[in-house]
Amino acid sequence: RMYAVEPPSESAFRVQCILEVRDADGHVGYVSGANGECSSIGNSICAERAALIKLREMPGCEPAALYLISDNGDACLSCGPLCREFLAEHMSEDASLHFASADLSDTQTTTLRELYPFRSLYAGVPGPESAAFGEQVSLVAEEYRPGDALWAELAERVRLETEAEAHKDVLHPIRYAAGVILEDGSVLVERQRRAVEYGNTLDAVTALIPLLERAEAEPVFAIMMDQFGLMHAPFATARALLYESGFLELTFGVHDYWSYKEGDDEMHRIVEVSVRELLPDPPNMRELFSA
Repeated sequence: RMYAVEPPSESAFRVQCILEVRDADGHVGYVSGANGECSSIGNSICAERAALIKLREMPGCEPAALYLISDNGDACLSCGPLCREFLAEHMSEDASLHFASADLSDTQTTTLRELYPFRSLYAGVPGPESAAFGEQVSLVAEEYRPGDALWAELAERVRLETEAEAHKDVLHPIRYAAGVILEDGSVLVERQRRAVEYGNTLDAVTALIPLLERAEAEPVFAIMMDQFGLMHAPFATARALLYESGFLELTFGVHDYWSYKEGDDEMHRIVEVSVRELLPDPPNMRELFSA
């Protein structure tokens, strides 16, 4: 099926995805998708998302497993960060993912839980309900208590940034801002730029990356916070760019919502997690295209 598809225009590198789907009666079917590109490379789409979108036209069908193959001859390629993020909101975290090289000599099986830790707190929450949900979760979330004045400055400046663009809440109810402490004691802060056409939105951590690249001091600790004080892991685009820019050991404070179970005495604890931990086993595209 992959070899029957024309290579995409920019990379000439094909990726083919097949989803195994099941309906309410347990019947098994298959849906395929291929990657596509345009000269504005950020507007490209991966094979996994192309396949998943087709399920919107198949009511009652749920994805059970994913199979991925690419033009990479002797090494399998795992899902990229954007695909992982999208899959994590449309498939079970325990769904099996199967990767294979073009010659089938190299294979790998894993799960979304292993590939995309700390997905969004708002995953699966309908947009109009997200603000009420965030406010409710904040009542059982550990309060961020900075240990010194510098950390307090970081938290306060990020919080203030979340108050910007409140007039756009009618379309995007959640406002994000991010900040980072550098080794020299300086603090950098940015906010998400929300766009009416969702895909054009610039997330807060991605907006910080050019500042980090120009900074003379190394980043030490970062947070991404919403207007309710909930701290989130970076979104997929930021994870990928931070990883590829070499900020693998940069640590984020994150509310560990996913380990909390209703009825627990403990609140949603704040944990510290590095960029390296947020993007396990990334596809090495740079090595692939420089070979």
